[in-house]
Amino acid sequence: MVTNNDCYIRTYKQDDYPAVKHIAATCHDTDAVEGIDQPHIIFAQTAVDNETIIGTVFAWRSTFHSACVYFRIFITPSPLAHSVSHKLLETLMNFLKREQLDHLPLQTSLWETSVGLRDVYETYGLIEMRKTYEPILEVKRIQLPSFVKNNSYIKTVEDIATHDVLKEQLIQQIEKNYRLTHLDNPVSPTIGKDVWESLIFADDLIAAGSYVYVDEPTNEIVAYSLLHASEEKDTFELGWCGGKNKGDERFILTLIQHQIAYAQKSGIHNLLGEFDTTDEAAMLVLESFPFAPCPVWITYSLPVEKGLR
Repeated sequence: MVTNNDCYIRTYKQDDYPAVKHIAATCHDTDAVEGIDQPHIIFAQTAVDNETIIGTVFAWRSTFHSACVYFRIFITPSPLAHSVSHKLLETLMNFLKREQLDHLPLQTSLWETSVGLRDVYETYGLIEMRKTYEPILEVKRIQLPSFVKNNSYIKTVEDIATHDVLKEQLIQQIEKNYRLTHLDNPVSPTIGKDVWESLIFADDLIAAGSYVYVDEPTNEIVAYSLLHASEEKDTFELGWCGGKNKGDERFILTLIQHQIAYAQKSGIHNLLGEFDTTDEAAMLVLESFPFAPCPVWITYSLPVEKGLR
């Protein structure tokens, strides 16, 4: 247990969850704490001041991205926030050294407006890895060109779901492109085709509104853009998009136009996107359509070569 006058850091207990969830809510990130009591959590500590919980740090491993340690720090705004955040991060780093996990990169994410925590992370050598934008596109504002209505090169994922060759191509392309855009935090090599297929053809996939661009002479998929149902009212979510080769990304824009038309026809008002700066295809979509301004999610990483201090 680490102490600092009336403030101390101790092992997290299940009884801490309501207070920790409340703190996470003030940081606009309640989803992250929902698994804090699950087996994949390898470390969890709670900061207490005058018997009031004021912060937490927890870390976990992922079977999908197995080559790093993920963590989150949540802290109640107070004069102690900066110093306690430092102490929580030091406690985690000391744990990783003891457990001989300090050979793995350390990674976390937070909102761009979390200036205090960003300062703490940068002090310890964490660097910005990527930015993620989650903007909304109001589809009713979009005027589509007439050519969108008829294009024999465009197929829906529903069309190809029973076409073994094209379905296999889609799975392979999505896996390849995802791995290439996550080289800093690679996907585990043990993740097989069955896992990728289950992720792509998830329950929330809107197969009739997900499109592929097929080069008819070669019968090859050269681009794809998926669409998903959303928990938000009157909203669909744009999913994975990509091209087979460099330059094929231009076909994605045509697929997005088809998805806009599909959303308009379905009475949907908004398309919600998620665009990483490490993904050229996603950034092309963000640049090409009038998405609304939005908060930015920043991912920080401590590379192995920097080491844990």
